[in-house]
Amino acid sequence: MASELAALPAPDVLETLDFDIIFSALLTEFLARNPNYSSIVEGDPAYSILQAMAWQEVMTRKRINDAARAVLATHAVGSDLDNIAVLFGITRNVIVEGDPNADPPIAEELETDRHLRDRILNALEAVAPGSREWYRRYALDASVDVQDARAVRTADGEITVYVQANNVTAVPSQTLLTAVENYLNHDDRRFLCDSLVVSAVGIESYALTAEITPVVGLDGNTVLADIQKRANEFVEQRKIIGRDIPLSHIYAALITDAVSEISLASPTANIVPQTGLETTPLVPEVPVASAVSITLA
Repeated sequence: MASELAALPAPDVLETLDFDIIFSALLTEFLARNPNYSSIVEGDPAYSILQAMAWQEVMTRKRINDAARAVLATHAVGSDLDNIAVLFGITRNVIVEGDPNADPPIAEELETDRHLRDRILNALEAVAPGSREWYRRYALDASVDVQDARAVRTADGEITVYVQANNVTAVPSQTLLTAVENYLNHDDRRFLCDSLVVSAVGIESYALTAEITPVVGLDGNTVLADIQKRANEFVEQRKIIGRDIPLSHIYAALITDAVSEISLASPTANIVPQTGLETTPLVPEVPVASAVSITLA
């Protein structure tokens, strides 16, 4: 879901802010209304006033942008996102209960905006009881330790919900699987005709190994650190059930204006995990990078 949101264009309601453009428009309007000012220079008090007005206009438009984001599930954060979630009967989960009286005090740890947003958007798709998205929604609601889930009809009357954990390996513990199973088997969530099984997703393991050649004149270590960071972010974003990772996407993620050449040693072919949606369903898999190594050529 995160990658799908990233591909969305920015909403038209969000305006790109540019101080110079706004100032230029104010200056043009000022000169049109005051023909006695054939020209105006920075030392003129009117120039300073126009600058202050332009900056105030930028701040006003920024506030409008922020207000627009606050009512969009795809852009809202913090308490704004909490208020949107309530409309779908969803509340932000508490990971760690805070205790200010403990020694040392324990800070409250809450579900991330990204995870909560995913649950909100999934709720829109999960309106049909007993559907694949229905079971995915409630698996996500079961615990903040669930990163994703996929429901598959593995036999007549049997639904297997495969769980991806919100950790480095993506492999759920037995404790987490039991928690999800108990939550899904509640009478308000499980269909009477469905027999539920909760299991771990499969793992499609791979290593991302590449050599880069920085553009001549640039500091190699600085470029290397940036590409390593981009590689780490890429493999984390692609850790999605059944999501292919074409080689072309890896190259696109690692190439920047600071890199003149990339030599990709691993993987050597597109990564194609099982989806669980095959004609004869297989265990859905998550592509997980066992190692991410970027070096200088």
